[in-house]
Amino acid sequence: AIERAMVIGKKSEISLADLPLNPDGQKKNSTHALTLADIEKEHIQKVFKEVDGNVTRAAGLLGIDRVTLYNKLKKYGIKR
Repeated sequence: AIERAMVIGKKSEISLADLPLNPDGQKKNSTHALTLADIEKEHIQKVFKEVDGNVTRAAGLLGIDRVTLYNKLKKYGIKR
């Protein structure tokens, strides 16, 4: 849960609202559970947007090489 909040979060800090548990410890109701692929796609899209589509910069921020990023862009249907 913490890793997910860091990956898709928009802030540099995590708050309780970012976690999938209500303050009473009950899981939030969700009609759509995100898969690892969903989270990865969202993260790539966010980074790609932040660097205005610059593949080299996006790959550097993601910690992967450009070929890997190109493959993931194709896999997830993300347009350059």
